[in-house]
Amino acid sequence: TGSTGTGTCVIPPPGVPDIVTVATVCVPEWGAGHCESISVTSVEITGDNCGAPFAIDGTGTFDFDNSGADTDGPDHEAVTIAHDMWYCWTAPLSGTFMVNTCEQTSVDTALAVDEGCEGPTDDSRLLAIDDDSCATQTAVTFSATAGQTYLIRVGTFVNASGGSGTFTITPAL
Repeated sequence: TGSTGTGTCVIPPPGVPDIVTVATVCVPEWGAGHCESISVTSVEITGDNCGAPFAIDGTGTFDFDNSGADTDGPDHEAVTIAHDMWYCWTAPLSGTFMVNTCEQTSVDTALAVDEGCEGPTDDSRLLAIDDDSCATQTAVTFSATAGQTYLIRVGTFVNASGGSGTFTITPAL
């Protein structure tokens, strides 16, 4: 679902699925010239589109599964992220926070955090980004303001496969 490699966040209109494919199938056994049109609609994975992130708040441990996730959002200068899932996090208090996947998954993760939860189009609101800061998993820190929202992108290194695991959000010490 979503778009791939576009450099922008594509938001489908409300009530419209990400992908609709219409095809015409002709089966010779049905007789000459007998064709049928078919439509296939994909089901969007919630949180797989940067324009429709999961809403989360507070601190603690959160599940992710990006095994079926597409890649959307911008390519960052510092790190290219694939198979991304998106989370709109509301800060419970002001301070420095850490988001990390270290020792919580076997997935080769990459993380990014943007200010605000509107889909990013470039690096202008990027607060933190990293890949492989703890073996093949990742941790990032950033400053947050109580009640403000932040877009957390949990993905993989560009050539890695997706999978499941958890990430934590904690005040940084």
